[in-house]
Amino acid sequence: MNFDLSFVANDPELNGSNGIYRANKQQNIAKVDTDQEAVNAFLREYQHSPATFRTYSKEAQRVLMWANLYLGKPLSSMDREDFHAYMKFMANPDPEWVGKKVNKDTGDWRPFTGPLSESGKKTAVASINSMMTWLVNAGYLVGNPMGLIRQRSKKTSKDDVEIERFLDDDMWSALLTVVETMETKTKGDRFVKERMRFMLTTFALLGARVSEISTIQMGHFRHTVNGWFWYVTGKGDKDARVAMPQGMVDGLIRWREFIGLPPVPDRAETYPALVFSDKSGNPLLDKPPIKPRRINQILKSFFEKASAELIAGGQRSKAHLIKKASAHWLRHTSITQKVNAGIERDIVRMEARHSDSRTTDGYVHNQSKERANQAQKHKINWSN
Repeated sequence: MNFDLSFVANDPELNGSNGIYRANKQQNIAKVDTDQEAVNAFLREYQHSPATFRTYSKEAQRVLMWANLYLGKPLSSMDREDFHAYMKFMANPDPEWVGKKVNKDTGDWRPFTGPLSESGKKTAVASINSMMTWLVNAGYLVGNPMGLIRQRSKKTSKDDVEIERFLDDDMWSALLTVVETMETKTKGDRFVKERMRFMLTTFALLGARVSEISTIQMGHFRHTVNGWFWYVTGKGDKDARVAMPQGMVDGLIRWREFIGLPPVPDRAETYPALVFSDKSGNPLLDKPPIKPRRINQILKSFFEKASAELIAGGQRSKAHLIKKASAHWLRHTSITQKVNAGIERDIVRMEARHSDSRTTDGYVHNQSKERANQAQKHKINWSN
């Protein structure tokens, strides 16, 4: 099946120029004529938020493709029943729409890599709903049919929302051991080790998202009259600042001195916090920053090594678990460590940049750990 939509642009039956739910031209303040142009205008609003842009772009292009190729109609003609059918399709896509994760330019690319999980469907629905609402506000559509679908939310208890994707003390210790025992024979070896040490320090002590780590500039670390803070534009384009523990300050100074910079950054510095090196191990300060995908690849190799460390210590279940970890697990680990360190819950919420304290409550694991310990008292007494 061919998923190339280039033919749609010149087809008035599919490109949305005559879509059923198009608003009149006087209302069209977005000044766009086709569905693809409208989607592109919506996505441009998020071009400075890479992670949000990627999510919205994937979901927008996927539903646009489904409308054109599966329904044979434009996005702007999809009604409530169509969107309801798409929600079911995401949970069980047709086989020809599913394939392995490959470059989109290859003939093997497919819109889905498999059925979407509950969280994946929730993200997709929220993304498409945001886009459709924007298209209505922009005067491109007369209404948002998807907004008419009642979302059945499952009532959750604290047990349901507790965060489980984090590294416990054993897994975290194994990861640190892997970094601390890395080879340092060459300048290149030392660069890789020091960069990894700084990367983990930043993830752990600041609770940063991978998209934020990728875009940190040295000037975002600032020493103020009230102490050190990391200034960040995070999820939803929200500006915030995160207090830097002394370990983060020490880690920053150590890394800066290693790559040949003065200990304390100037606010005007635009050097990426995480940089590449040349083949000899010399830092390339003026090159673009490391992309989130590459950061995840780097972390994956270290999670594999930490898994081997845990197996050597006889902790096979944790070794299996850490192999599934990703960069976002480190954010969860950071917040969990702050809670376990006894930092006041409201301060943890502010540092994690949670708008709802219930989100922060999901990082409190003491009760679950105690329940697991107490369960060991219940035994079954087989004689052989």
